[in-house]
Amino acid sequence: MALKGYIEGYYGRLLTWDQRSLILRKLNELNMDFYIYGPKEDIYHRIKWFEQYKDKELANFENFNENCETNGISFYYAISPGLSYGDDPKSNFNLLTSKISNFLDRGLKNFAIFLDDLENEKDEKLGELHANLIHEFSNYLEKNHGTSFVFCPTIYCERFAKKGIENSGYLKVLSERVPNSVSVMWTGREVISKEITSNDVSKFKSVLNNPVIIWDNYYANDYCQNKFFVGPYRGREFSKDIIKGCGLNATGMPITDSIILSQFKGESTTEEIFQEFEVPPEFIEIFHFFDGPFEFNSSLETIKKLKNVQNIFQKICVDWKSELQLEWAPFLWQFFKDLHFLENYSKMKKEKVLKEWAGQRYSEPLLNILLKGKKLRIIILFLV
Repeated sequence: MALKGYIEGYYGRLLTWDQRSLILRKLNELNMDFYIYGPKEDIYHRIKWFEQYKDKELANFENFNENCETNGISFYYAISPGLSYGDDPKSNFNLLTSKISNFLDRGLKNFAIFLDDLENEKDEKLGELHANLIHEFSNYLEKNHGTSFVFCPTIYCERFAKKGIENSGYLKVLSERVPNSVSVMWTGREVISKEITSNDVSKFKSVLNNPVIIWDNYYANDYCQNKFFVGPYRGREFSKDIIKGCGLNATGMPITDSIILSQFKGESTTEEIFQEFEVPPEFIEIFHFFDGPFEFNSSLETIKKLKNVQNIFQKICVDWKSELQLEWAPFLWQFFKDLHFLENYSKMKKEKVLKEWAGQRYSEPLLNILLKGKKLRIIILFLV
């Protein structure tokens, strides 16, 4: 059976240890398997990967790892050295192992190296650099009683292999040098894949035949920060025995991510999950706008069918008070602001009035796009 877990690997948010503990409790409740720590906003994870954590923070990692072990969850510390590792590989490898030794001394045994989101040319030369790093680090962990090692390559989805993954020099070099015991992360055809099938995984494994952990960005919203998604987990039809595991890289909002993990588990309906987290019933009226990244309901007719919009706004933006509401509030207020704009837009208010209203609420680039759209619509209506 494939492992399931949580990846703290997004941009824009950095959880507190209390928030991580909340997610850990949900992982335990759902009988999931792992937590991978790799937030882009931790300066010592990526930008200053070569610098040591302070003793106090190392103690936090040690305590969280112990809590994970108590709850039957494997905790992975991920480091992302790719931005500067190639400047001096020999010296940088020594910096890397010096840093990891502090974690090993504190009882951590599972590690990951993230080599994602690099601007380098994804060619054989980069492949050799990364393959040597992974090979040497794997040997280092084996000698120092590390238990499990995962890495994310720079080509982590099919789209990044310009000539196709079967013709990727970068992946070919990795396949020749990376030990078979090392698990590799893969997001599918795209960074955010609409579907991931057994054929997709088999195609990747035909090039790099290591155990695969799906890094699933289905619910991620660091690329679309005016939206979040809490609908059913869709479009994943891969055989459980073709992958080692699947982890969700979610939002960095801990209660929202707990909802998402419940959807990922797939044993409860959306209504049951919302009831568990005390989501107001009025949210159901607009839920389809927050369903999933590929579920669009953008037509004016769909929006016109909404009844008692002011009442929905009052119930979920003003009257509802909870920790979850605080996570959702910026998105919900933005949604109703957009509805208001659309209402004004559709009623063809004078451009000066609309510009004044929208100018207080939207960024200058978006405002220009919106108002140009209105001018275009006026011209089309006039011509018709």
